[in-house]
Amino acid sequence: MREVDPEVSWRMLHPRPVVLVGAGDIDGEYSFAPASWVTPVSDGPPVVAIALSEESCTRGLLLERGEFTLRVLSVDQVDEILYLSSVSGRDVDKLSVVGWRAARAREVSAPALDNALGVVECRVHQTVQVGRDDPRTGRCGRGRGGGGDVQRQARGT
Repeated sequence: MREVDPEVSWRMLHPRPVVLVGAGDIDGEYSFAPASWVTPVSDGPPVVAIALSEESCTRGLLLERGEFTLRVLSVDQVDEILYLSSVSGRDVDKLSVVGWRAARAREVSAPALDNALGVVECRVHQTVQVGRDDPRTGRCGRGRGGGGDVQRQARGT
């Protein structure tokens, strides 16, 4: 193996799965952002870690409200994911452009999405200062999935 500089070595961990993060209030201002820096970090209690760009409209709403949703998308939605990552929710109603519709989550004020394979509702648990990023951990609450035996798939059995 050859040596790789520390400044770029982390890029070997990409590509990663992308989820769509929703934050804000379904009855007010809300935004969605594709994110690949999302990972489970505990199963007791169930907690995920997430990092979003400092400039992200979604990140600002997540900080303000303390709640967010994660939705798992299909590989068939790659064009929509690419579009959503290329524009800011401050400038355009991204969902209407791709023909998607926000939906009400069950336990948090952050929006869900009608056409997701799965949705996990989260509340901010902790913030960790790491360099210029400040990842949040979120305690997972209610989840919903579409199709198949979701409970069994989620348990990995």
